[in-house]
Amino acid sequence: MFYLIFAIAFFLYGLLNYYIGLRFWQGLFSYFPHISSSGYWSVFWLIALSYLLARVGEKFLPAVISQSFSVVGSYWLGVMFYAFLTLLVVDMIRLLDKGFSFLPGGLKTSPAMGMAQ
Repeated sequence: MFYLIFAIAFFLYGLLNYYIGLRFWQGLFSYFPHISSSGYWSVFWLIALSYLLARVGEKFLPAVISQSFSVVGSYWLGVMFYAFLTLLVVDMIRLLDKGFSFLPGGLKTSPAMGMAQ
């Protein structure tokens, strides 16, 4: 039962990070189209999984690396929380705008609102 709950939690964590990473990629790529996709996703997943890597690897990794992963991962958890809330609100506004068309045209085409078209 423990493994099932852990698998579900890890799946949801991965899904949430993928959503945030995809939206960040769409916004970043609109400003910097020459950025490598594989490089971006490698760095993104290293940051997103850094807290887990720190906890799993604290017995195997040197202390400075484990502590660095822990600090980066702790900050990422905070960023992840606020990024998810922000992206959720932006997507809800975009969804409501499709039905009611209340946003000005200039705002609809800005990368801040139109990243995931």
